[in-house]
Amino acid sequence: AQYVLLKYDTCCCGICRLLGFDNYDELREIINELNSEIRRQTNDERGLPRLAQLHSRVDKEEEFRRDTYLTHLRNNSSCGSHCLRMLLSAHNDPAFRSPCQHEGPELGAGEVPRTMEQLVRDAHDRKTKKSDWHHTCESCGAPRGRGGQSNVLMCTHCEAVVHPACLATWHNDQPSKGNDGTWTCPMCVRDIDDVLHASGCSECDEAGYITSDVNLGIDLLARLEAPSSAASSPSPSSSSSSSSPSSFRRVAASEMLRARLASFLEKESKYHGHLIQDRNQAVFKGTVLQNMGTSSFYLLVDYWAKLGSVKPGGAACCEGDSVGISAHGSMFVYKNPTKAEREAISLQHEGVDWPEYPKSPEEGGSAFCEEHAAAYCDDAKQDQFHTKSVMEATIAPFARARPWLGLSRCSFAQSDNASNYRDPTIEVDCGPLGTRCFSVAGMGKDEGDGNGAVNKRQLWAMRDGPQGLAFMCAADYTPASKTLETTG
Repeated sequence: AQYVLLKYDTCCCGICRLLGFDNYDELREIINELNSEIRRQTNDERGLPRLAQLHSRVDKEEEFRRDTYLTHLRNNSSCGSHCLRMLLSAHNDPAFRSPCQHEGPELGAGEVPRTMEQLVRDAHDRKTKKSDWHHTCESCGAPRGRGGQSNVLMCTHCEAVVHPACLATWHNDQPSKGNDGTWTCPMCVRDIDDVLHASGCSECDEAGYITSDVNLGIDLLARLEAPSSAASSPSPSSSSSSSSPSSFRRVAASEMLRARLASFLEKESKYHGHLIQDRNQAVFKGTVLQNMGTSSFYLLVDYWAKLGSVKPGGAACCEGDSVGISAHGSMFVYKNPTKAEREAISLQHEGVDWPEYPKSPEEGGSAFCEEHAAAYCDDAKQDQFHTKSVMEATIAPFARARPWLGLSRCSFAQSDNASNYRDPTIEVDCGPLGTRCFSVAGMGKDEGDGNGAVNKRQLWAMRDGPQGLAFMCAADYTPASKTLETTG
């Protein structure tokens, strides 16, 4: 296995590239252009305050999200930025509602907000009625009956109401169709969450501090632009007549930069959500490793490249060029047998070459063994039949070489939710696989992504470097891949 700090060229996760690496580069460009505009407005007398320090903070923030941030996330935590249960739960959807079981922080925010039923009963000694809630929608401000929408959702903890149609555009946390009709507004959900998650994290909060400082810089630029924009704007007497077919105004640099910063913030929020979901998807592996026996393994699979090699066809019309090669990665993790377990395995299965394996745990070896395998195929379709064939061709020799791991339906596999991995023939033809986990697309595959991307970069170096290797078909990649093998 090969491990490096994830960077643009060593991570083949498209979501990380778009919402993470590319987006941080956009923030750096915003900062540089902001500095240039401030210098232009002040005739180079001054630029953006603490420019070098701000760039350094962006670099550290990007590295933190790629590396240390994932270690902050816990299933239960009194810090709202760390608590997976809170971050991934939907308060208004019973199917995704998972109340936190941990205790609150030492300096908590107080008691759980009281419900409307409790408030009305204590104040008026009666049950609630519709008139206890506001008469206008919290989102659009229109009366309850606007456009025939007589039904509104009423908050369980305050007087807020909202039209169901407005809620779809106002906030993502919506009641499901199977809900009991109750709804809690975002402000009350925040207050409920704050009771158990009142503590913060300076590292996780740094992202907000950075964008706040950039916003202050944009505010400074807007104030510097104000006199010049007022002087350049046409007076009412000199402006074109109302019969003019069109009119326009020059957009200030501060407006453009503020719009770009808003776009950055939206992508940054999605990137943080991607990392949180990705960390949660990895929980499956942790659960498997905690409960896995000696006779089973964990398997993570994914396609990590479509390589653009071209193999010329033959003379016959049916022998056309083969365009595109699929590279499929598999990561196997299994328990490193103890000395006693190795003796028992050797009695049952002859020919196991234990010197090829790490030392046993008692001798200082690791608790688990991890192996990565790459499969190359001239067919780049990656459809159901292709995926099943590649997985079968990878798992079968792995199990033959480690016969104690080949028991039927005892092992675990994880892949994304693409239809090619959900094909039922995989269970039929890949005998060792039992329980399978289908991750959200793009989630839970960091280890496979990182290893595959490192291999791809090194293969490209062999192709484009002094060696000048020619990769025409899948068979050409096999000897080159063997040179990338590492142990450790």
